[in-house]
Amino acid sequence: MNEPNPSIANRRATTVSMLVAVVMIAQQVAGKAARDAFFLSHFPASALPAVMVAATVLSFGVIFVISRILRTVPPAKAAPWIFTCNGALFVAEFALSGPQPHVTAVMIYLHIAALGAAAVSIFWSVVSECFDPHRAKRAIARIAVGASFGGVIGGVSGWQLGKVVSLPVLFLILALANVVCALGIASLSGPRARPTSVGKAPSAMDVMRETPYLRLLAVLVALGAMTDTVVDFVFKASAQAEYSSSGDLMSFFAIFYAVTGILTFLSQTTLVERSLRTNGLIGTVASRPGFMIGGALFVLAFPRFLFTVILRGGAQVVENSFYRSGYEILYTPLTPDKKRPTKTLIDVGLERIGVAVGAGCVLLVVALAPSHADSALFGVAALAAITSLFVCSRLHRGYVDALVD
Repeated sequence: MNEPNPSIANRRATTVSMLVAVVMIAQQVAGKAARDAFFLSHFPASALPAVMVAATVLSFGVIFVISRILRTVPPAKAAPWIFTCNGALFVAEFALSGPQPHVTAVMIYLHIAALGAAAVSIFWSVVSECFDPHRAKRAIARIAVGASFGGVIGGVSGWQLGKVVSLPVLFLILALANVVCALGIASLSGPRARPTSVGKAPSAMDVMRETPYLRLLAVLVALGAMTDTVVDFVFKASAQAEYSSSGDLMSFFAIFYAVTGILTFLSQTTLVERSLRTNGLIGTVASRPGFMIGGALFVLAFPRFLFTVILRGGAQVVENSFYRSGYEILYTPLTPDKKRPTKTLIDVGLERIGVAVGAGCVLLVVALAPSHADSALFGVAALAAITSLFVCSRLHRGYVDALVD
């Protein structure tokens, strides 16, 4: 039997991954807008830190299950089932939204934070196993273009659908999108198959202990999540103060995600590949904390709602274009027996730890200095971003060592 042409296999894997990325990020963006609007319509912004911590606890249960599965099942086989479960939860939330709206508000927040994030992570695990490190830069950059375009579609569709359907009906549309993602990933097969070690697969914690490079990635993810959390709290609390009704909140969040999606798409298509060539992989990843340092210090000097929105939106653009394109490439040199048990742990588990630490900072600052909470939280964000830059400076050596291995 003839082997498939590697070039054709690479092109097919890239095309299918791009299409899945469009739908996946579209439903994620629309889901976040619906989640935020639904939650803030039933709870005050002061309830956000508590639900963030609860999401962290739940995330570790999800991570434990997924990590155990990935020790024996390849990501390409597990991912369709995870997206199917994600869709089923949206259906359940639709059913509960009428009789139990407060329960649904908490449920959908926890669901998207835990399983939704895990689904995105495992998709990128599938992608990183489809390409060798040399083809990965171009392929992942193109797939990220699809993801960026999905962000535009998610924001615009959430904005328009929010005008004609209720938020619970939007949950059903999100469920359908997850089924599409599951079918797309099920048809995806990569041209690369790197061998795993023979015998029992190592646990995630064993691999983390033995691989300093993965520990650096974990710290980078946690610090980024902590930074985003404190800024996101100020952003959402300010939005709730500006807009009172669920419809207004849904429109605001959807427009916000649509605009950031458009800017992400433009950045991805015009600047990211150039950044990878000129600034290098680590320089591209470091753009996220670099932007946060400058933006947080600027808003500290000029505290306005508009500037807070620009800071949160700009950080999201940089994260979803420059940072995401570089970050996913950092995993490509790792063998599957190192990557499979650890990537979800890092992408979701360490991200949720960062969120919990950020939520703790929010609770502490609000309790001790409520009148200066915004300024203090922007200062915390700047300090965490400075630490992230230091971690980035140490990642290059680990990436080169992983390539050699």
